Amino acid sequence: MNRIHEIEPLVDDYLRNSCTRQEYEKVLEILKDPEYNSVLQFLLSKKWGELETNSIELSEEDKKDIRQSLSNIHHEINLIEEHWEFRSSFKKVSRVLVNIAATLLLPVLFLSIWYFSNTREYYQSTDSFITLNTPAGSKLRSQLPDGTVVWLNSASTIKYPQNYTKRNRQVMLTGEAYFEVTSDKLHPFFVKTKDLLIEVTGTKFNVNEYSDDKSSSVVLEKGIVSVKSLNSSSSQEYKLVPGDKLASTRTKGFVLDHNIDVQKYVSWINGKLIFRDDPLGEILKKLSRWYNVEIVVNDPKGKFINLPFNMTIQNESLPQIMEYLKRAVPITIKEEELVLKGDGSFNRRKYIINYRLNN
Repeated sequence: MNRIHEIEPLVDDYLRNSCTRQEYEKVLEILKDPEYNSVLQFLLSKKWGELETNSIELSEEDKKDIRQSLSNIHHEINLIEEHWEFRSSFKKVSRVLVNIAATLLLPVLFLSIWYFSNTREYYQSTDSFITLNTPAGSKLRSQLPDGTVVWLNSASTIKYPQNYTKRNRQVMLTGEAYFEVTSDKLHPFFVKTKDLLIEVTGTKFNVNEYSDDKSSSVVLEKGIVSVKSLNSSSSQEYKLVPGDKLASTRTKGFVLDHNIDVQKYVSWINGKLIFRDDPLGEILKKLSRWYNVEIVVNDPKGKFINLPFNMTIQNESLPQIMEYLKRAVPITIKEEELVLKGDGSFNRRKYIINYRLNN
């Protein structure tokens, strides 16, 4: 056991590429010495046990890939053995070669298991990041280096590593984005927001988390996602299937809904806004971002701000929508004139909405 305690830190540092020159040479000696085979086998078994303890769920395809890798290793050893053992004069040599092959392949297998376990976790790093922004009133479609497609909604930002590889397939999001993730069973894709960590392998889904909204949400169109709370001491985690919506509020916590109308939440990528029984206040906030205008609502008693509305917007102008609202709700809408600022630009168009008393 003392030998295990001696070499385990060295092997871990070697796999993480963080050992010194002296430690590196020591690890090479260990890998070459057959006396350490049993110790390496023990460490390998221990590592595999840690994977099971951490409850990493493997799909049948993942298990098949691992079984195939092990089978290939054994096959290569058997080929060497058969190649030499058919000649009686080389039996002693064959055993030596087989032992050498096993010794060389064992660290490869150890490295494979370590890499498999570590690349399935969110990659913590100090990498430089590339930032994509969309100003209010616009949308952006972009493609990440692995082929993953991202649609950014109005007033949103994503950051992804400049050195974007299979090991660190991740983005940080503020605002709203729709993702079509390139499938990779062994290397999950992560989306991190202020409150959530979302893990997927090949999926279409929408994430909405604006800092000035009262809630955030994840809506799944295709595939499977895992969502963890970053602000909960209980480390809540949810598994979503297509048609699920996970909403998070600061007052109610998480609410999971099934069999929702997914198009209501993802149609914005095609230039359409769909509202179904949504409070007028939330509709006006989305219209403010969508058209890049300022909308001020004066409704201290809540007489119209919480009224539910059904509406589909695609090619309508904002004045057309405001006219519709005036007919449906007892409100007045005042549009302020544009003002030329000192830098030669105009202020944002502004609408002021009040309750109509003489209704």
